[in-house]
Amino acid sequence: MYNLESQPYSGPQVLGPELLHPSNWESMHPDPSAKEPMTVLCVEDDPVTRKLLKKMLERRFERVLAARDGEEGLDLFHQHHPALVFTDLLMPRMDGINMARAIKMENRETRIIILTSAEDLKLLLAAIEIGVTDYLLKPITQARLDDALDRCLRVAALELRLRDTRADLVSVLESLADVFFALDQDWRFTYANARARAHFGRTGPELLGRVYWSLFHGATQVEDLYREAMRTGQSRSLQAPRDGAGRWLEYRVFPLGGGISVFVRDISEEKRSQEEIHFLAFYDKLTGLPTGACCRTG
Repeated sequence: MYNLESQPYSGPQVLGPELLHPSNWESMHPDPSAKEPMTVLCVEDDPVTRKLLKKMLERRFERVLAARDGEEGLDLFHQHHPALVFTDLLMPRMDGINMARAIKMENRETRIIILTSAEDLKLLLAAIEIGVTDYLLKPITQARLDDALDRCLRVAALELRLRDTRADLVSVLESLADVFFALDQDWRFTYANARARAHFGRTGPELLGRVYWSLFHGATQVEDLYREAMRTGQSRSLQAPRDGAGRWLEYRVFPLGGGISVFVRDISEEKRSQEEIHFLAFYDKLTGLPTGACCRTG
């Protein structure tokens, strides 16, 4: 981990002289119709830079908070829970790295964009380790800021859609009449629907993250099927009796991200229907004796 003591605070770094030109100020008038309904926090120790950055962000967002250093920024974060944070790296009292680390420990979903200069490479790498979303090299212009914001919002929208899709998928899997569970390449449970939990007689926490073989031992046809599917990366299926009560289950195994996914369906009724059809085709219904059809060799 990078030690910030090797990079002493040497005073605020401003955005750049081009932003002090009146034409840039004129282009920063907010456009209410284009604002995002979000709370944003900017943390910058230089007052001129902080004022300019706040004005730039107010063009895009409904609410923009400003802080003078990481300590004040962290206090505002606790009070208002902004979805997006812009922060300088080198600041008095608390630097941007420690503030970003504290924020990420509290809420991993918060997006953080850091403001840095080319000579802050080690600091930038330390920030990336923490999980910052993006960075902007100083001097910052409105065009660079807008590009970073557009990237951030696109990624956020995509992740939201992915979460919605996952939620929909989980809802479908939970409503299945089939048993469904997934194992990763290390044989750890990554998902088990309600039917699977009932099938194994265990709760979700008792399954998720646990290795299959640490919970269930045996060298049955079913376990051999799982091993073969995992080894070959190819789909496999099997019909096998569940217990001595005449229950039959169909196991279908599919490769999934280096591991396997398993569907288990109760086919007991189908098996009984097949046996009944076979009996009617080859045995006399009244006597139970074989008919001529079962003796024909074709």
